[in-house]
Amino acid sequence: MITFSYIFQIHNREDTVQELLAPFIEAQNNGYPSQLIVCSDGSTDKTNEKILQVMTAVKYAERNTVMIMFDVFEVPLTWRAIQIAEGEFIVLIQDDDYYSSMEFADKALAIFRQYPHLAALSPKHGLMLDENMNIRTIYGEYVSSDLPISPPAYDEHGVHFVHIIDRAPMFIRRTHYDLIGGMDLDLKRAVYNDWDMCLSWAKKGLLVGIYHVDSYQFRRWHAGSILPGAVTHIYAQENRQKVYRKHYGR
Repeated sequence: MITFSYIFQIHNREDTVQELLAPFIEAQNNGYPSQLIVCSDGSTDKTNEKILQVMTAVKYAERNTVMIMFDVFEVPLTWRAIQIAEGEFIVLIQDDDYYSSMEFADKALAIFRQYPHLAALSPKHGLMLDENMNIRTIYGEYVSSDLPISPPAYDEHGVHFVHIIDRAPMFIRRTHYDLIGGMDLDLKRAVYNDWDMCLSWAKKGLLVGIYHVDSYQFRRWHAGSILPGAVTHIYAQENRQKVYRKHYGR
């Protein structure tokens, strides 16, 4: 059985894509029960060439998938990748999320085993919301960031529960993803799928949380969507209002 399906979202990263994939390929080649799904959406440099070069040389190539498309945003591609994911846990990874080892996956798995009602987990940061969707951010201890970070209060198993965690990096228990019907395709244009999923899980009595591992490194990158920034912002605000009405009835 495949434990983890790693879904990588990559855009114009020809200089770093091989470094990003290397720990996951090495682990898989050494027998780690995982599936790799590499998504490149709208890349205009040599990223796609580098991805294919790396992924055709792996030991378990038949287990993996490369998806190269030119959509208007990465969310539809993520949704398609999740549909073919076979792992017990789905792991969404952006191209500015780096891991020096698979410690982050081992620790996440141990936490999930302790909490059967844990739906999703992230090493990055979480959000606390009030009923007006005012946000209080709780940052993890990830390195290489210029954000003011102070350690949250982790429990005895190393997790701090929050209302919402970011869509990437994000571990998702597949059965809990299916339980809420997955991503809401009405929100596919730009962000807030993570808000919707986390609030949907809360209605089912399920939890989301953040945790810390030394192997996670966040490298700031603002390539983002191939949509113009102003258009993306408008779509994001529209989606936030859709989430607000869906969960709070206003």
